[in-house]
Amino acid sequence: MEPFKPSRPIRSQFILITLAVAILFLYAQAHATAQEEAEEMDEATLEELGKAAVERAAKDVEEYGWHGVAVSGEGSAPGFIFTIGLWRTYKHPEIILFAPSQDPQGMAGRLLAVAKRIAAGEKFETTKSYEGLFGRFSGTFRRVDPHWYVHYLGTAAAYYENFEFPAIQLFWPDSKGRFPWSNDFTPDLRQYQPTLYAVEESHAE
Repeated sequence: MEPFKPSRPIRSQFILITLAVAILFLYAQAHATAQEEAEEMDEATLEELGKAAVERAAKDVEEYGWHGVAVSGEGSAPGFIFTIGLWRTYKHPEIILFAPSQDPQGMAGRLLAVAKRIAAGEKFETTKSYEGLFGRFSGTFRRVDPHWYVHYLGTAAAYYENFEFPAIQLFWPDSKGRFPWSNDFTPDLRQYQPTLYAVEESHAE
């Protein structure tokens, strides 16, 4: 059984966990606004919300093979989506994908299509180009440096109860087919696609 049935709206299938967003940002302390909101909650409430988010992920992984989390952007930070369970079910690295805006839902279908291919047995390799991942444009992957797990993959870490699972970032190109590591990549798009394969060069902070 596939995680998200095409007959239903992707919006309802791709799990947008509003509560998990707060928990994720609490783990990461990546965005000051989310951190301040989280600090206003009492410890018992945070623990309860975190437990519920992980339980939901575990249920979906057991039933569908994987789980998706969409996180809305804050301020100048872009929204992003990531998987939980690909490693446990298919021995494939988890995937994180950033959106060119604060709303990650526009990228849900892209990640869904990739996850379906993984469920069918395909393995995506880093540095290799894959045609058609973004319409007429190719996509490519890079390994996520573990430094960024706590910032972006907190819910996944809570599910696995460690930071030892592999993760890769799916990158989209600009209108000329160039990726963020290219000197000619469209400057206005750089803020929307942090390069999590490196710590010092990344625009994630």
